[in-house]
Amino acid sequence: PLGPIRLRIGLHTGDTQLRDDNNYVGTTISRAGRLRDVAHGGQILLSCPTSDIVADELPEGTWLIDRGLHQLRDLPRPERVSQLCH
Repeated sequence: PLGPIRLRIGLHTGDTQLRDDNNYVGTTISRAGRLRDVAHGGQILLSCPTSDIVADELPEGTWLIDRGLHQLRDLPRPERVSQLCH
């Protein structure tokens, strides 16, 4: 049997553009991908704008941990990253 699948998830909030019926493009999509790239298996990482939006709306038994500043690939300045835990 296979073991558990440990996904890496990056979440960022911002504007996007619809490229075609099934694909979005833009810096928001790229930033979410960069966050995913720095995550470990099983981690859900959020950008600062996203964590600011959800911080007061988290369901019981979930919380955010500040993971500090991370220099994400191809971005001009470090991004404050939070981890969603449960």
